[in-house]
Amino acid sequence: MLDVRLTPLERNGWQVLRMLRSAEGISPLANLGQLRRYLTSTSLGQRAGYETAWRVLVVLRLTGWISLVGQPATL
Repeated sequence: MLDVRLTPLERNGWQVLRMLRSAEGISPLANLGQLRRYLTSTSLGQRAGYETAWRVLVVLRLTGWISLVGQPATL
């Protein structure tokens, strides 16, 4: 998580995807609306915008981090 290409928002998005994955390595998030709920910047605030959620997913894909969500954790 020390990748300088990722902003705190993208790190948070990756951690959300990683935290919610099942034992099979599959994320239960079915749509962007569900991810938006976890990317809000204030507690009990509004959901993050669709553009914000899309940007998080695009950056995670471009940097290769999205492919690591299903991998087992290593120390």
